[in-house]
Amino acid sequence: MKKLCSVLLALALLLALTVPALAEDAPEILYSPNGIAVGDAVFSCDVYRIDGAHFVGLRDLGDALRFDINYDAETNSIQIGAASGQYTGTVITLSAEWSVPDVVAVESPQRCAMDGVFLVGVRGWNIGGRNYFALEDLASYLGFSFEAIAAEPEPEPEPEPEFVIEDGVLTAYNGDGGVVTVPDGVTVIGERVFYKTDVTVVALPDGVVSIGERAFSHCEKLTAVSLPDGLTEIGPAAFSASGALEAVAIPASVASLGKGAFTGTAIPAAVLPEGLTAIPEYLFSQCSRLESVLIPASVTEIGKGAFLQCGALAEVAYGGNMADWRAVSIGEQNEALTAAKITFGVGAEPTRFADVDEDAYYATAVNWAVQLGVTNGTGSNAEGEPLFSPDAIVKRSEAVTFLWRARGMQEPETAENPFEDVPADTWYTDPVLWAVENGIAKGRSAASFAPGESVKRGEMLTFLWRAMGEPGKTEAYEGKQWYSDAEYWAGEIGLTEGLPTAYSREEPCPRSDVVYYLCQAIVLMSLATE
Repeated sequence: MKKLCSVLLALALLLALTVPALAEDAPEILYSPNGIAVGDAVFSCDVYRIDGAHFVGLRDLGDALRFDINYDAETNSIQIGAASGQYTGTVITLSAEWSVPDVVAVESPQRCAMDGVFLVGVRGWNIGGRNYFALEDLASYLGFSFEAIAAEPEPEPEPEPEFVIEDGVLTAYNGDGGVVTVPDGVTVIGERVFYKTDVTVVALPDGVVSIGERAFSHCEKLTAVSLPDGLTEIGPAAFSASGALEAVAIPASVASLGKGAFTGTAIPAAVLPEGLTAIPEYLFSQCSRLESVLIPASVTEIGKGAFLQCGALAEVAYGGNMADWRAVSIGEQNEALTAAKITFGVGAEPTRFADVDEDAYYATAVNWAVQLGVTNGTGSNAEGEPLFSPDAIVKRSEAVTFLWRARGMQEPETAENPFEDVPADTWYTDPVLWAVENGIAKGRSAASFAPGESVKRGEMLTFLWRAMGEPGKTEAYEGKQWYSDAEYWAGEIGLTEGLPTAYSREEPCPRSDVVYYLCQAIVLMSLATE
């Protein structure tokens, strides 16, 4: 038994010592199918480059130089039917593109002979059962010269630029999609530039004045586009069939909208710019999630099918009075528009709140919120001027009501009210039930919603994140909190940027910042992520 163990140990040691040596001594092998050339004649054959020398089969070389070969089994040699130096002046060239073959090469036991004399120093390898011999060594006996010419590599194609810009016009986009920021200097987005691409969020620079026909059409992953102030024209079908697009605000500078510009998108609300005189045909057709629209008093014509198949449209805010609305020419296939609730007197001129400075960071958001009926003022001062109370802290009942109105004031599917502190007939009853039913907010307990408690910034961002469909939601991980995904999302899209104070999760949220968050996320989400 001891003797057997000793033998096995000796074999193991021998293998350990010899295997690395074999691997280290293995030749470097490259392969080319390009063959060899004699003058202008090219002969197809396999060529191997082993440790820097070039090897071909003798029968292939004989075909190229027109000599016979014979195998001598007695001496295991190949007899070359040529005379020494016979091919002096002949040039053999090799132009190869090398690859690494999946083969094993072993030194050939065969020898070469000529005129009955063995050729000394001719290297040979056996590869796949066939013997190959070095051209460099055979050349010294047969007299030919050999030259290996490195094949010219195919030039690497020039990478296409992500953006092709000609005289300020963006004519092509060659990127991989995702979040895209169009470079400064672009003034026109050309036709079909982003057509059927995988962009998800696009930010256009200041200076863009026109968006061409179908520029963003059929972008199935597109969710948000930032349109700059100063934009004057949106071409026909510019965003058509981009079914995930919901965050886009039409700047007040836009004077022309093309036919079907937003057909088949997912925008929930639209504010048309003051000064627009005509709503073109099929502008919002098949926008099944469009719930509210603001139409300025300047509009005198609404084209055929502008609101065709907008089944969710419930609220229309119109800048003029009832007589003005009756004078507007409304084309056919706009039943969704005419059946919606219309609020008159919502002019493009915003309400001037005495306590909202025009330069305040939240001024635009306040105007948006008031125009769309998300919230109103809080009363008047002694001089009779309207007040917004931007510093007033928002209660939980008010927070969910703001969200409920911004998302179209949907009725809850169930009338069951589990909360003892939410009466059945208050202004916030439906918003609370809707928010809980849709997973946007939760009660403090099974029987209490705490409608009178202040809403914290962390809560408000979480409510908003849930209302937006929980973008970027992650799986549970150690240390994850109920607010983690919401805060990360808010940071990614810049939701808290522009505020005068640093974000603090536990700080009560004032009215100014609640409407600011809402406006940024739902309408102005120019740097949003999925």
